[in-house]
Amino acid sequence: MDSKTLSSRLRELVKFLGTVKGDLANVTGPPSLLAPSSVVEVGHCWAQRPSVFSAPALEPNLENAPPPEQVSHHPPITAMHVSDRAHGVRADGYARVEMTFGGASGVLIRQVGHATLRIERFDEDWLVPLPDVRVRGFLSGFYRKDEFKGRKKEALFEVAGCWSEGWTAKDLRTGKVIEVYEVGAEGTEAIPMDIELVGEQDPWESRRAWDGVLQGLRAGDMRAVVAEKSKIEQAQREMRASEARRGHTWEPLFFKSLLGEQHDVFHRLSEGLGWQLHHEKTKGVWKMDDGKVQNLQRPFRAGMTPFGY
Repeated sequence: MDSKTLSSRLRELVKFLGTVKGDLANVTGPPSLLAPSSVVEVGHCWAQRPSVFSAPALEPNLENAPPPEQVSHHPPITAMHVSDRAHGVRADGYARVEMTFGGASGVLIRQVGHATLRIERFDEDWLVPLPDVRVRGFLSGFYRKDEFKGRKKEALFEVAGCWSEGWTAKDLRTGKVIEVYEVGAEGTEAIPMDIELVGEQDPWESRRAWDGVLQGLRAGDMRAVVAEKSKIEQAQREMRASEARRGHTWEPLFFKSLLGEQHDVFHRLSEGLGWQLHHEKTKGVWKMDDGKVQNLQRPFRAGMTPFGY
C-alpha cells in the first residue's frame, strides 16, 4: 500500500470513528477498512510456534490444532481450541471484544472471556485472563502503545520485553533472570497454517465463505467488496429470521455453551482474586465439544451454505 492510499484510508478511519458512539465491535465500518483475514484466524497464534506451546510437556510436536469458530455474531464471540494430544497439552478459550474510541485517549479494547491451559503430565490447569488494551497514537502512523493491566496481590515474577523480539522472565524475590526467550531463535520459528486451497474448503470455512470479499480487497475493488459482503450478510439475516419462525436455534459446529457455574477450573483458580466470569455477556461458557469434532466430516452442514438453505 503506497503512502497516498494509506493517508486516504487513515482520513477515512478518523472520519468514521468520529461518528461512532458506543462499542465499535457492533458497528459496520467502511469496506476499505476491512482486514484481509477473518478474526477467527487470530487464535492460530497459539499454535504458530509448536515448540513453545508444547514446552510444558517437554516435547516440540504439535499434532492437532482444530480450527476456532465464531460461535455468536451478535454479539461477536469467538471460541478456540488448540491441543497436542500426544503429549497432553491443550488450550481452550473464548472472547467477546468491546471497543470504544476516545479521541486523543485512543482506542480501549476490552476482552470479555479467558483461556485455560491444561498440562496432563503434571495434572495442572492454568487460567489465562485476557487483558484490556489501550492503543494510543495509532493515527500518527509512527507510534503505538499497548497497555496490559490486571489485579495482583504480591508480584512474584516479572516478564518484560517486546512481542516481536523476545522477553526475559525474572524472579522478583531474588532479582535473578530465570529465563530468556528470543522470537525466531532456533527451534522456535513460526510455522505457517496448513490450510486447504479455497476451492477445497467447506463452504462454512472462513476463507471460502468470504472469498468474494477477499478477492475484492486484493483487487482494490470496493464496489465488489460491498456487493459480496452485503450478499452474505443479508443471507445470514434471512437464515436467522427463518430459524426464529421455525423455533430453531443455531448450533455451532465445534463448541457448546455451558452455564457459568459449570466452569470448575475458572472458579477454582480465580478464588480470592476478585475476577468475574461475566458469562452473561458471552452467552455462557464455551467449550470444545470433543464428540462433535471426532465425528465431523465435510460437508459440515449438508444442504446449506452461508448464503442460505
